[in-house]
Amino acid sequence: MSGLVIHPKCGKRFASGDRTGHCAACCETFYGLAAFDQHLIRADHRVSCSVPTADGGEWHLDSAGRWHIGEPMSAAAVARLRGAA
Repeated sequence: MSGLVIHPKCGKRFASGDRTGHCAACCETFYGLAAFDQHLIRADHRVSCSVPTADGGEWHLDSAGRWHIGEPMSAAAVARLRGAA
């Protein structure tokens, strides 16, 4: 069962469940385990994180405030997936 979670450190709200990960260190929310793991930096037996930027590169931010890896889908592609096209 998924619901809405509020992170006490930053006050951000995000959906709980398998598809969303919220980083307690940088207080950013990620869609998918791959995106969450990608922002982690592992070196010398330590883990830190990098905060993504929406600079037209590898990351993009959706309307819910979640970071995704890769280019955003076009409206036509979304419509095809939803069966509207």
